[in-house]
Amino acid sequence: MKMKDNHCLVCGKEFIRKKYAFNKKYCSSYCRWKAWKIKHLKKYQDYQKLWVSKNPKYKTDFNKKYNGSIQLKARSKANRLIKIPKGQLCQGCNRNLAIERHHEDYNKPLKVEFLCKDCHINKNNLLLVKGGVKI
Repeated sequence: MKMKDNHCLVCGKEFIRKKYAFNKKYCSSYCRWKAWKIKHLKKYQDYQKLWVSKNPKYKTDFNKKYNGSIQLKARSKANRLIKIPKGQLCQGCNRNLAIERHHEDYNKPLKVEFLCKDCHINKNNLLLVKGGVKI
């Protein structure tokens, strides 16, 4: 079987295509997807704008759920900077391993408690009962 050298139309990387794959223009499925996206970008953006205009409630629900950007920033900062130590026990029950972080105050993003799943759910439900904001 005769092989042909070819260059990817997206990244320019050289790849070998087999004789029967005469229409292969990309080195990988990622490059093929990227080329499709570039070709159809305007259509894709128009579809997104249309969907957003038809579903305005989605954006307000998202903002209510995450309580603005303070909560998102605190979560992402804690995920980046505070790793849960191996073997760390839950600070709520001291029985299970801690697998989640809990913020008491989102204005202090580095002050977190390490909790197991059950204690985290209970702590969030307790905040709801006291009239706090759901996390």
